[in-house]
Amino acid sequence: MKDMNIVKAYIERGNNGTYGVYVDLSDDTLNYGIHGNGNTVEEAIEDFEVGYLEMKELYGEEGKDFVEAKFDFHYDNTSFQKVSESVNDFADNLKMVQFA
Repeated sequence: MKDMNIVKAYIERGNNGTYGVYVDLSDDTLNYGIHGNGNTVEEAIEDFEVGYLEMKELYGEEGKDFVEAKFDFHYDNTSFQKVSESVNDFADNLKMVQFA
């Protein structure tokens, strides 16, 4: 099994209170871009995972090479003016993840 690429993904809180997850656009490891959105951090990460799996499927259907990755999630602290305890608890348990 080849080494998995590790790519930073950022979690940000929007002005409307929703959350977004996006890959580090300055990192050219991936040959695609993905993002996720949700009302909670957990929902945004789940949506991000769905986007990753859909992109993988699309690239397979089109016969394109797909760069697989593990994502190392980081909070975009500038977008979090007030962070609730539940988000802090979630952040404490947040680990690098690989989607199947």
